[in-house]
Amino acid sequence: MTNNHLVLQTDFGLQDGAVSSMRGVAYGVASDIIISDLTHGITPFNIFEGSFRLFQTFSYWPAGTVFVSVVDPGVGSKRRSIIAETTGGHYIVTPDNGTLSHLLAHGLIASARVIDETTQRLPGSEKSSTFHGRD
Repeated sequence: MTNNHLVLQTDFGLQDGAVSSMRGVAYGVASDIIISDLTHGITPFNIFEGSFRLFQTFSYWPAGTVFVSVVDPGVGSKRRSIIAETTGGHYIVTPDNGTLSHLLAHGLIASARVIDETTQRLPGSEKSSTFHGRD
């Protein structure tokens, strides 16, 4: 059985359409995906809190689950986006800004790669510098 779980974590809150936009992009890529929320209530730009919430919850999900964590005070800057694989076979897509610190400190990251944002992004979003979580 294939795992098609996507778990979203942000500091966006739920007052606007940002989370809905992320869901729409995901469904556009894979219509059979199951999207769940870890939280959208991270204190704005609080990387430590985002890192801890990932550490606290990821292991309860099946191997193959993809987490997208967008807590990014550096959006629009030169910071990179990465995808990490945990030792348990989970995947985490996040800015390279410390969000993986708790997992790294506990030896739970097996590998990580930089995402090439020039080719691996939502078509038509090349000029966006404010919403990489969607793009």
